[in-house]
Amino acid sequence: MALAIFSGNSGILSFGHVAFMALGAQISATLTLPAMLKASLMPDLPLPTAGGDARAARWMPVDEVLGGERPLAFDHRRIIGDAVERARGLLEYSTLGAAFCADRFAISDLRRIYEIVWGQRLDPGNFSRKVTGVEGFLVPTGEHSRDGGRPAALYRRGPATTLHPPLLRAGH
Repeated sequence: MALAIFSGNSGILSFGHVAFMALGAQISATLTLPAMLKASLMPDLPLPTAGGDARAARWMPVDEVLGGERPLAFDHRRIIGDAVERARGLLEYSTLGAAFCADRFAISDLRRIYEIVWGQRLDPGNFSRKVTGVEGFLVPTGEHSRDGGRPAALYRRGPATTLHPPLLRAGH
């Protein structure tokens, strides 16, 4: 996961394909204070670019921003951490994870999205059983991958928008 950090007063924070809009006030060359954080989940984000009041933009790992290596003022680390946790939680109860896959995808592609966002390895068999057991989440295409190795069944997104039962993370 990564965050886009902007030098200036506004920017987009992102991990994987999850974006957070932020407004902030730059106090010094090394300290930008977010004043508002609005989380959005979006596939296929562009590379961050400077513009407007942002003089520079770059991707940074979430762990680097939340781990204390990047100076943040007041409770802003907690605010960003809460937004990241909310994005992670959305994948437990919604079908949003499949929106980040290609039109046709293998279960392993979907599992990788969850692993990136949740920051933890998932058991392939358990994950497959859970996602294929949720009515309307995935629809088999009848096709198989042909990219070497054992062919994997391909799926497309189904009509469901919520997961019942939810896919719960370990420890949550």
